[in-house]
Amino acid sequence: MTASVAQSVVIGVCALFIVTCNLIMAHFAYRWAYSYRIHADCIAIVAFGKWTLVHFSFANMKDVYELPWAKTMGARYLFALRFGNRLYGRNVCIERKRGFFRNILITPDEVGEFINAARAHIETARLSSHAEG
Repeated sequence: MTASVAQSVVIGVCALFIVTCNLIMAHFAYRWAYSYRIHADCIAIVAFGKWTLVHFSFANMKDVYELPWAKTMGARYLFALRFGNRLYGRNVCIERKRGFFRNILITPDEVGEFINAARAHIETARLSSHAEG
């Protein structure tokens, strides 16, 4: 092996190691870095269990549903706002009525419970907006 080939092999192994470490970090550590909370009027993305990064109002939501991982790469979700905190978690799509990002993808711990609670809040927001209007 020449020096340049050996150097390329070393660089490739180092790059593979870095990518592997980042994937492991993304899968295990991100869920502690940020999470999701359902409040009475919104779903909040929370950093370190303390600071709200962004919130999405139930009044502006069409639906919340589970989305298979393969479909997250489709054209409809290509430009979705992604707040997934694990690589291989079950995906939930928050579909909004208006806004630049119509779809928000997240990966909550208890997908079924999260969807049921969010849908109940969306229905409550829908009923209260009809009562006001």
